[in-house]
Amino acid sequence: VVFISIGVIRFHIDMVSNSSQIVKHVGEMITTSGFVVSQAEDKKYSSRFIIKTDDEKILINSKDKIFPEYGSFVEVRGIVSTPKSFLTNTDRIFDYKKYLVKDNIFVIIDANEIKSDVDKKPCCFVSRKLLYIKDFFVSKINFLLPKPHGDLLNGILLGEKNTLPTELRDDFIKTGTI
Repeated sequence: VVFISIGVIRFHIDMVSNSSQIVKHVGEMITTSGFVVSQAEDKKYSSRFIIKTDDEKILINSKDKIFPEYGSFVEVRGIVSTPKSFLTNTDRIFDYKKYLVKDNIFVIIDANEIKSDVDKKPCCFVSRKLLYIKDFFVSKINFLLPKPHGDLLNGILLGEKNTLPTELRDDFIKTGTI
């Protein structure tokens, strides 16, 4: 009971304390830089990835569909916003802000310009190698199994999110599978 209470208190402190320095610039155009700490996701009309600056993590949306390599150093220029709740396909309200706070992400930047700094030494050598191995497995599974079977196996075994066809993904969401 004590540990559960400590966990609840810690969660509420994290939710209330918004340690983001960039949140002061909501609605403004800013330039910031940091290391890419997530694989870029390919969305329907954009790409999305997370950078870590000296102080915080920031979710980056790019309409130009730029896919920087994990661990690379990038400079981002764009408009700062805070996450907003939205209505899902199943008529439920999804609290996007709380979803991102669990990963200590308080702001989103809609990037107009992204520059990669090749002179900076990439971080996270071990993580980059593990992602290389994961990508190798994804390519081998896709070679051996036709779509959507290979995509489903990649999602189950390796956590791949963006490989399922939209219709099949929507069916899984409706049934509560994902």
